[in-house]
Parts: sequence; C-alpha cells; structure tokens
Amino acid sequence: MNVLYVASAIAVGCVAAMLGGCRDRQAAGDNGRAECERPYTYRNDDGEECRISLRHVSDSLTYLEHAVGGVVVSRWVLRYPTYRLTCGDITGDGVPDIGVGVIKPTQFYPDTAKRLFLFKLIEGREIGRLCMISRVGSPLEDFWFEGDEPPMVVHTVENDKRSGRKVERLYEQKGFGLRYIRSLGEEMHREEEADEEQED
Repeated sequence: MNVLYVASAIAVGCVAAMLGGCRDRQAAGDNGRAECERPYTYRNDDGEECRISLRHVSDSLTYLEHAVGGVVVSRWVLRYPTYRLTCGDITGDGVPDIGVGVIKPTQFYPDTAKRLFLFKLIEGREIGRLCMISRVGSPLEDFWFEGDEPPMVVHTVENDKRSGRKVERLYEQKGFGLRYIRSLGEEMHREEEADEEQED
C-alpha cells in the first residue's frame, strides 16, 4: 500500500531529563509537549485523511488513537507517562508505523526509565504491537524516525554509560526489535541489538 505523507511528527530536539523536557510544563510549557507529541496526518489509498495522535487523560493514562476521515477507528491504552510521538514507515511496507516514548519499569529492568514502544497499522486501520523496546545500547533519552524514503531509521539520543555524554545512534527495524546501524560521529565496527521485552 502506498501512502501519501502530508505531514509528520518527526521532530529533532526536545532532548531533556527523563521527567522533564517535553513533559515539563514549567520549563517548556504545553507547547514543549505538543512539539514532541505532535499528531501525524497522511492520506490513505482511498484519499481519506488519517490522523495518529496521543490523547492525554491524566499523567498516567493516555490513548494512542488512529482516526480515518475524522472518526477514531482504533485506540491503544497507555497507562504510564509519555514523552514522544513519532511516525513514519520504518518497515518499508508503505504504511506508517508509530513510535511512542513511555516512562515505566519493566519485568527485567525494574528501574523507571524511558522506553520505546513501536506499533503498526494492521490493514491500514487497527493499531497493533510491532515491538516494545525495553532497552537500547545505553539509557534512552529521546528518539524519532527519520529518512527521506522508506524504510526510515530510528534515531536515538542515549546517555552513554562509559563516557557520561549524550550520544546519537541509528537503528533499523528488524524482526521483533531494532538492529544497531552506527553511532553518529563515530566509526563503529560492531553490531548491537536492542533488547525487546513483550509487555502485557
């Protein structure tokens, strides 16, 4: 299925502390969060305008929604704070994929930290699980999809544990997770796999 992309939620920046940045209304205001969680619009094969967005009910309850022709056709419940919405075709199938940043502990990584959840649109409508990334190479600070044509890559900002500095890395979607491509500004000759943990 070919999709005409009208606008995207790709935003470069909004790098901040785990509970700050886009979610920090005192520092960035509501516009700061809106920039990092901007809705994504596109037109499907039938020419209908479609919209992927986050609807916040409270700090611990958010709905990820997909609307077609102004009607919400699918909804996914997220019961934890969010800090990022980004969309684009990272699988190369011509249909937008969805990245949502959430802040939560997991079964194998009990610390409360930023995670990366990836979703797909089943038959172009229903929101479905693509993969839930519990951890990348280093503690995650932010991420977005980028690329001029599909498949797009996942661009992360991470807190490097060895140097203590922020590093930017590129990953590609592969199977049920992410495959490391390279670190920006560095020559890397090794392959890192992002850990994936299925969430209930």
